[in-house]
Amino acid sequence: WPMILGANNLRAAPTGALGLGALALQGHDSRADTWLTAAVNSGERFLKLLSADGSYFEGLSYLSYSLRTMLPFIQAHRNLVGDVDWLSKANFDGMLDYIMTMQMGRREDGAPDIVNFSDARNSVFPGAISLIGNDTGNPLAGFAAREAGTPAWIYDFLWYRPNAPARAPRPALLNMRNDLNWIICRSGWKPDDSILAFKSGGPANHEHADRNHITFKARGERLLNDHFGAAYDRRDPGWKMRLTRAHNAVLVDGRGHPYIDGTEGTNDSKAYATVLAYEDRGDLAWWTSDASAAYILDNYHLTQVLRTVLFAKPDVLVVLDQVRLRYRAQSVDARFYPDNADDAAKLSVDGNRFLITRPKARLHGLVASNTGAVPRLSRLDVPAETGDFPCVEVHSPEALEHSILTVLAVGSGSTTPELKAYPGEDGTWSVEADSLKAVFEVTAHEPRVRVLQ
Repeated sequence: WPMILGANNLRAAPTGALGLGALALQGHDSRADTWLTAAVNSGERFLKLLSADGSYFEGLSYLSYSLRTMLPFIQAHRNLVGDVDWLSKANFDGMLDYIMTMQMGRREDGAPDIVNFSDARNSVFPGAISLIGNDTGNPLAGFAAREAGTPAWIYDFLWYRPNAPARAPRPALLNMRNDLNWIICRSGWKPDDSILAFKSGGPANHEHADRNHITFKARGERLLNDHFGAAYDRRDPGWKMRLTRAHNAVLVDGRGHPYIDGTEGTNDSKAYATVLAYEDRGDLAWWTSDASAAYILDNYHLTQVLRTVLFAKPDVLVVLDQVRLRYRAQSVDARFYPDNADDAAKLSVDGNRFLITRPKARLHGLVASNTGAVPRLSRLDVPAETGDFPCVEVHSPEALEHSILTVLAVGSGSTTPELKAYPGEDGTWSVEADSLKAVFEVTAHEPRVRVLQ
């Protein structure tokens, strides 16, 4: 329990409370200086949990909670004592970058939508963002406070500066691979712009079993969704929302990669994924993530689980899943969930094609493979009171080697994008989608992508 509680957001709250109490009791209690030293040391230790680039492993909501509970103490300590250079203890400018890259436009009620990896639900309070901007002089904070937060916290009324100097995020943040090996690419910062988020990397408190999971939002619709509201209690059916089968990821032999059993809460697992290749060309980006280390923990037949993603902004997405086994052939399923919180998603399949429809946009899919994989309709097996989570499941029958190519393109109204995928010589796959033409070179260790147009 000390390890579980001491290396995540749960360190921030008691640290902030202890620090404020110690400052208030200085001159009134002989123990106050000892308490203050403990709070300072604990605060410095917490800030070391942030990555060098300012990203935070528990996701945006838990960064918000940590800032909400730690910043009042840090600010009071700076004003009353001033013997610690708190701004040097973490990359606060990078934290602002992280906050902005984790945005996904707006929800229907106007609140900020976010990349909700793991248990994240809401964006950061704008008062915290404004305070960081005031202390660092970074004008991105003025933009982020307005665009990435809604005033709702008591300290917002002290720190929020809606008229502070503001600067939009720099172009380099349109495609971000952060130190956590999370990849977030976007066509812009407007509410209807396209955002693709991809989860590679290692375990963390509050994580889900979501290695190589994709979230995709376009034209204001979560066409490939990361479900909100997974249960914190393993006895609740909503606990299943944490598992691989509830994500836009791969199942092998009907199973995802291992996860925790929940007896100790929502602490981290042993699942790792690694980005092997990443290429940023501005309006086009592609990468390969290897989740073999996660899946083989529970399936010794596996030797490789790779996912390669190509994003041609704003509307085309290509996913190549490569799974290799030894000793026993097994099936592979790649799931694609739309947002259905409002029961407005419609799904259909037709041969090797499928369609995901939301009120403002449609996602057209084409499947090609070396195993005869086809899409079929499925859903997460939970009671109706937990929610209705339909998905398209691309099913590849039992084989030792699977190469499954899923070509996706956004359309609206009666517009149907032209999608093509066909095999070539030497293990290549050629893809055409709207104006995109690319060749995927499928090798035993690491695929490569050649963009022709």
